[in-house]
Amino acid sequence: MREARVRTSTTDPTVRLLFVLVSFLLRNLWLIVRWGVLATPRRGGRALPVWFRFEVFREWLDHALDETLCRKWEAPTNGVGIPTTYSQLDAG
Repeated sequence: MREARVRTSTTDPTVRLLFVLVSFLLRNLWLIVRWGVLATPRRGGRALPVWFRFEVFREWLDHALDETLCRKWEAPTNGVGIPTTYSQLDAG
């Protein structure tokens, strides 16, 4: 449960319940993909993939959302830059 926590400052119980439900859905989806799609059937049960941890699944979802939502990791700047007086200061 703590692997898919959302950081929020809201005290609205409805929103918090929604976040809990989404985390349960993500965890169950990971279990279905891991067991039903990636595990290889063998005698005595299925061989679960060791490499497909929940963290990997979260990173895949994060990457897919980045591409889908066109999220950019850029920030607008002021266009002026660092003043020359700062570059003359010695860091040591």
